Amino acid sequence: MTSGVPSGFDIHDVFTRLIPGGLLAGYFIVFSIGHELFVDSVSNEIVIFLFIMLAYITGESIDHIRRTRVPTPYLFQRLLYAETKNSDMLGRIDRIRLTLGDLPVIGRFVKGPSKPDTIMDSLDHNLAEEIKEDLPKFDSLTDREIFLIFTRMIRDSMGSNTLRYRSMYIFVVNMQISIYLSTLLAIIGLLFNSTADSLGPTLAILFGPLVMFYVIFMFKKIDHEYMDNLCLDYLEHKNSLENRGSSHEERDILQ
Repeated sequence: MTSGVPSGFDIHDVFTRLIPGGLLAGYFIVFSIGHELFVDSVSNEIVIFLFIMLAYITGESIDHIRRTRVPTPYLFQRLLYAETKNSDMLGRIDRIRLTLGDLPVIGRFVKGPSKPDTIMDSLDHNLAEEIKEDLPKFDSLTDREIFLIFTRMIRDSMGSNTLRYRSMYIFVVNMQISIYLSTLLAIIGLLFNSTADSLGPTLAILFGPLVMFYVIFMFKKIDHEYMDNLCLDYLEHKNSLENRGSSHEERDILQ
């Protein structure tokens, strides 16, 4: 382990903390001291070390925002809503869409959230109903609590694909948050700090939306793959429990 690197630091932290945090921290530094001074300072090892530490701490803060503001994949929320018709299972944006979709005029242009196509449909499984069987207090739980218990239940059954897509999902969401905040910081830099070097903020405003469009495009594919792999792991988890129960019954009969 490299000196100064947080305990347990691995490639997952590089993508989900260091890169999103480095983007936001970099824009903050450029906004504060100007891009020329920032570029000149990069050759200093101490500065590089401090920047990595700042990027990691910033990335942890971004991940905290994700866990508190976007704790549940929206596909999971929509699956629960489609199968329970409980709007509390939806995220804030989907609830707004649902409300607007019910209005007479606006409803023609804004549609409520639809049930996503997942591998559960192909296998004729109802995810919400099956989770209900495992969670007696399902109806009193929030989508965040259900997702947390759901992922804890199948933790030992998660395959390498699921873990990989989980890291990619967290990376994309954290990058979205970082780009939002970086673009906001860039706009503030141009509006209220006319003496500062405007190159960094200008580039953020020009390229921020393009990067965001690409990240959102990635997100749609990754979110579906992550959800499908979670569902497959859940079915494997249930099958393993049923097989274990059957083997216990067979041993009881033989005894």
